[in-house]
Amino acid sequence: MIPMKGRSLNRRKFFMLLGAGGAAFAVKPIFGLASDNFQVKEKPSTNIADAAKNPRTAASMPGKYPGKVVLVKNEKSVMNDEPVEVVAYLMLQSAMTELTGQKNLKKAWRTFVSPGEKIGLKVNPVAGKTLSTSHAIVKSVIKQLTESGIKLSDIIIWDRRDMDLAEAGFTSENYPGIKIMGTELKDAAGSFYDKDGKLYGERNIDKEWFYWANVEGEYDSETMPYMINGGKYSYFSKIATQVIDKIINIPILKNAGGSITNAMKTLHLVSFPTPEDCILRCGTTPVQRSVHLLLSVIKWF
Repeated sequence: MIPMKGRSLNRRKFFMLLGAGGAAFAVKPIFGLASDNFQVKEKPSTNIADAAKNPRTAASMPGKYPGKVVLVKNEKSVMNDEPVEVVAYLMLQSAMTELTGQKNLKKAWRTFVSPGEKIGLKVNPVAGKTLSTSHAIVKSVIKQLTESGIKLSDIIIWDRRDMDLAEAGFTSENYPGIKIMGTELKDAAGSFYDKDGKLYGERNIDKEWFYWANVEGEYDSETMPYMINGGKYSYFSKIATQVIDKIINIPILKNAGGSITNAMKTLHLVSFPTPEDCILRCGTTPVQRSVHLLLSVIKWF
């Protein structure tokens, strides 16, 4: 779970630090592989130094329980190849109380969230209805949040693409009272572009807050509609910078090419719905690994 704003850490400063921290990590392995057969390239200029000027606080990553993982198992969690919501609720309850050391579930959740905050449930719907983030988990999280004093109207289910959310069943019909939000959109005709030839998703990126690297990105016409923009700037989604106060990441076990990413990429790619700089994409991996709540492993029924 990630705090997005508050007295101790401004939401926008947090995102600058997130991008800077990941990029800083990435630059070293990418450009530090010097050998007899490898020509070291000059590091591209970035805006990392500007972000690094923001001082760390008690709310800075890696968060309240750095490196702590709670594993919960239950043989009855899946019946007839379907996750069982009532069992998922109990598993989540057990995990939350063990993680925080609180005997009371409400107190466990209040360790992370407070009434009045906008809570973003970051799901991963890219694999359709069967393999996307489990609805049993999402509904259990929502139930426990409301039991802890969070209003239903203050909970947002979000991801990068509005159409993926709908395909995986994250709809207002299945989640009454919950806002469903995606950065990238299609219209009723299936187009990513409005009548003026502008991407609908471009309305949803925050151009005041970005990661910048002097590396020019080039993407083909098939890729670009999903990416908002090319060039040297990676902008944040307005969902992350202007709508939500806290993020609960509920990812899936997934692959990226020949590797398994699990929770390590899913949050970055939706926060930065732009194609630029593989440095940033690769670099945020270790940062995100440290801030994901145990919901990362509960999906593995």
